[in-house]
Amino acid sequence: MPRRSVDCVDLTLDNLHDLPGPCRACVFWELDPASIGAIDPEMEKEAWLSDTLLEWGRCGHLAYAGGQPAGYVLYAPAAYVPRSAAFPTAPVSPDAVLLISGFAYLLAIPAFFAVLLPLTARVQLKAA
Repeated sequence: MPRRSVDCVDLTLDNLHDLPGPCRACVFWELDPASIGAIDPEMEKEAWLSDTLLEWGRCGHLAYAGGQPAGYVLYAPAAYVPRSAAFPTAPVSPDAVLLISGFAYLLAIPAFFAVLLPLTARVQLKAA
């Protein structure tokens, strides 16, 4: 099988629709447990992404293989991940960045790792 090129881009409001449907509608990490209820999860995901981009900066990457979405990762500091406070391992260090979700199509596992590379570079830059 020929190898397809993988392109990695920042997640933005313009390409949020390229996340898989169930992932686009999942706000497990983005909202605190008390906020879950009669909400529009896709709208909440969009609002969370917008706020996080404005206040903190890029918080995710998308990978495209052969021009098609192949995987993604989302990450943010604990201040932007309310659900992290509900876990027994809380609190998370204020200088930590949490990898909150990721997905790769089975045939695109290399694309998933391509998405992780910019994340590790960002974490190293912020730590320096």
